Amino acid sequence: MIAALPTGFAAMRYFVLHGIGIRPGRVRQECGPRHRSILQERKDTIVKSVQDAEDRLDEANRRLSEAQKQLSQAHVVISEIRNETRSAKTNLLKSDANVAKKELVTRFNRAIAAFRSKERVIFLEVKQQIISLVLNRSASQAKETFGSKKRARALINETIQKLEGDLL
Repeated sequence: MIAALPTGFAAMRYFVLHGIGIRPGRVRQECGPRHRSILQERKDTIVKSVQDAEDRLDEANRRLSEAQKQLSQAHVVISEIRNETRSAKTNLLKSDANVAKKELVTRFNRAIAAFRSKERVIFLEVKQQIISLVLNRSASQAKETFGSKKRARALINETIQKLEGDLL
């Protein structure tokens, strides 16, 4: 009957021990005490070396597992940093856009105020010119119509009062 063969380092130990001819039953039958002790030392050295190799493998696997955990955590941290960076960048762009928008609104409002101020000044100048023309025309008509200065003054004063009431 064939037994199942071991795997991994256990398989290596099995094949090393059986490959060099160390079989517990046969050693006692074929060798003398001196050879048995040499073979036993050799077996012990091999077993110890295999055990040391298994221990180093276990330690390496443990360190690999820890390194993989740290790598996974680093990926999570990097992902969070990227997301935070994108969010901060978006917020900065929005903030810059809002500042620019406020500046444009302020400039536009100043331009409108300046335009309205100029418009008001021009309106007042035109109004003043109209009043001046009306007064000059009224004075000319009064001189033509009335030869006397007294009657002309009264008519001019009456017209001025009437115009001031209408225009203001």
